[in-house]
Amino acid sequence: MVEKGDDPKEGSTLAKGLRRVPLVAMRRGQLGMSQGSLAKRIGISRQSLSAIETGASSPSVEVALCIARSLAMAVEDLFPLGDSLPEALFDLGRFRNSRVAVGEVGSRLVARRLSSRRDGGPAGASDGRYIDGNFVWNSPRSVSVFLSGCDPSLGVLADWLNIKDPTRRYRWITAQNSTAEAELAAGVTHFALHHGVVGQVATDTRFSAIELCDWTLAIAVRDKNPLGISSLADAIDKGALWAARPEGSGTSETLELELAGLKLARESINRTPNTFSDHYGAVDYVAVGDADYALAVECIARDGGLDVVDGITQRSHLYWDEDNVPAEVVSVVINEAKSREFNRELEAMSGYQPIG
Repeated sequence: MVEKGDDPKEGSTLAKGLRRVPLVAMRRGQLGMSQGSLAKRIGISRQSLSAIETGASSPSVEVALCIARSLAMAVEDLFPLGDSLPEALFDLGRFRNSRVAVGEVGSRLVARRLSSRRDGGPAGASDGRYIDGNFVWNSPRSVSVFLSGCDPSLGVLADWLNIKDPTRRYRWITAQNSTAEAELAAGVTHFALHHGVVGQVATDTRFSAIELCDWTLAIAVRDKNPLGISSLADAIDKGALWAARPEGSGTSETLELELAGLKLARESINRTPNTFSDHYGAVDYVAVGDADYALAVECIARDGGLDVVDGITQRSHLYWDEDNVPAEVVSVVINEAKSREFNRELEAMSGYQPIG
């Protein structure tokens, strides 16, 4: 499925737009300790501690031991040898002021920006705020669990997890297949969802996985189907305009398989010059008449006012790295994914079907 071990510090595309902050300041804030109180406890000036926290200077062995003891962490985790300093990754891009969710992935704190549309939504409570380049924890402090993927069942699962396990905040991070996989490999998300046609087998056995659900990738057209499209092959034959999805998305991967089955080349598809990062954007583009059809999650297509003329069954798998996710969290997620409440929700979503 994915290659494990890609380090976002080594120039991967995932590293673009990420800001890094040494762990000492984050851990101190998590414990509700002011910079002045920690400096006083370990017997150094506030200015000296500030320089250590920003990476401007390195502490002596004695000071490093005192800091680690005060923050209830092993000194090697706070101040490892070499350039492997634990960091908080801020997925902020160009944003200087942001609400953020913070999760512990392995031994690292990962902070991700909460958008106004998803990943917590406008009213979603954040774990902290990033204001003018400075991170401030909320009070009471909380820690998030990230679930990356494009299947909206992840959002439903996260909502049920938040009800069943109020000690944590479970966040649906919208991401296409390739992005979710890269995040899992780089250690900046807890769970990654991959979807594809039923029967596809993941070849990477280094991650644990469960089957989550089956659903329909719909061939969705404008209301009343003005071109009379009956299938994907018919849409291609009529030269209908497809609301294109990017390479690496599960939709594009499925389309490639369908084209191979039809013995058609990629060039046979009449596609929009721009691509849409998620199912919602593609559906909206068709709804306003700028494209003739989309390949989208059936429930999203119907919610967007489109007609569904055919569909391709997909199966979603949820992956995680056992080294980066506590067994307790894994157990909570698996139990909820198999719960009666979650599966009843799936049955009420157009095109969805529980497994088993």
